[in-house]
Amino acid sequence: QTLLTTKPKEPYEFSYVVAVPDGTYALRAVVEDMAKNAAEDSLTVTVGAGRGAVSTSTPNSVPQLISPAEDQTIRKSMPIDLKVQVPRLSVQEYASLRLSVADEQGVEDVLLELTNGEGLYVRSWQSKRAGAFIVHVRTKNRSGEEKEWSERKIVVE
Repeated sequence: QTLLTTKPKEPYEFSYVVAVPDGTYALRAVVEDMAKNAAEDSLTVTVGAGRGAVSTSTPNSVPQLISPAEDQTIRKSMPIDLKVQVPRLSVQEYASLRLSVADEQGVEDVLLELTNGEGLYVRSWQSKRAGAFIVHVRTKNRSGEEKEWSERKIVVE
């Protein structure tokens, strides 16, 4: 774990170049505001051939919601990991991919929105209120047409 930067003012972005050997690496970003509210996210990055790593994405693959594999019932405030396998967007007909959770009124919480990249992405989600929610994995093509790839129902008790 290495602190790479602190950014007390906009823009809240930075670039960092590091020379590493081929392999698979976990990257974790942790952010904290001045009021000590914190959030974090992580992803796995494969550099080069990944030293024997098996790619789970091929040019013919399609976006898939890996987890949950089926509809779920969970308790309020219980986090659930949503895992989506994303094919390489830049070589597919997809201009963008979105992972979201919608409540019964159709209000969406967008957890992931990509225009480039590939691999397994994990987002943690939880609700502090009871109800039925739908997890969506959708893509848009270059013409702006949307396609639904996966849909799961999560009931929060």
